Amino acid sequence: AALRISRLTSFFGNRITTFEHVARGKPEPDVFIEAARRAGYAPQDCIVVEDSVTGVTAAHRAGCKVLGFTGTHPHPEDQAPKLLAAGAVTAFRDMRRLPSLVAEKIL
Repeated sequence: AALRISRLTSFFGNRITTFEHVARGKPEPDVFIEAARRAGYAPQDCIVVEDSVTGVTAAHRAGCKVLGFTGTHPHPEDQAPKLLAAGAVTAFRDMRRLPSLVAEKIL
């Protein structure tokens, strides 16, 4: 729904993957493994942006590189350490930082 509302759906084609496409949902890694497969990549070659401990845990267990996003939380300073403990390589609050984080921290 968020992709449709933001008019981003066309950028993803048939590569959109949800819990409905896998047998086990988060915190199991299945959705991230399937998303990587649909995109034509190995999970370890993927970068995931997640805002929940469950999501970070699942993406990390899939072998993806995970960035923890705290901008959706009322107390981002409390959420950041939780995301890092779950396996995020870094945590950030402002999406404008995403391009530089990908360039600096991941690649």
